[in-house]
Amino acid sequence: MTPPTHDLYGQAEKAWSLGRFPQALELYGKLLGIVEDPRGREYLRRKCSLLELLGNPAPSWKGIRLLGENADPTPMGGPLLIYFFQFNCTDSHSAAPWMEGLGRRFAPRGLQSLWVDVPLDDPEQHTDENVQAFMNQWAREVHVGIDGTGGELLAAYRADTTPFAALVDGQGLVQYLDFPWPERLGERLLQSLGEGPS
Repeated sequence: MTPPTHDLYGQAEKAWSLGRFPQALELYGKLLGIVEDPRGREYLRRKCSLLELLGNPAPSWKGIRLLGENADPTPMGGPLLIYFFQFNCTDSHSAAPWMEGLGRRFAPRGLQSLWVDVPLDDPEQHTDENVQAFMNQWAREVHVGIDGTGGELLAAYRADTTPFAALVDGQGLVQYLDFPWPERLGERLLQSLGEGPS
């Protein structure tokens, strides 16, 4: 990146991290008009797609089958931390301890967690038993379900792979969409709970 482009990128990343989504979207849009590298342009398009959902109402959770019961998790209220995973995905296993730790840390402050297994590969293997075995390793005190939409729910949250995290605040607005980076996600959780800088 050239210095002006690098500066603009830094401003966009800072606006994103502070939850200033319209400003970040504008800055990434400017970068999209400058950057010529195809991989760079694809990265920026993805950022813009995520930003279009951030700060807006969360997509419907219909299609998630909670283990042990058929229910729509919408009545859980918020804030709600959603972890999209695959029980047989190495990266999902790697990120699980972070997600479990964040959920446990913020649960006393009203955070609820929903872990959603997304059968992107070998759907027949994504049985209740296999998903529950994954959960028994990492997180027992969370809502867990299996996505029955064939990946449409994950796509509605602007993702195409796992692991992926979304944070929905108490008003039902999306506040985080990305890989579950513990530090960034922790900052957004604090802000959503009214305990961090806005």
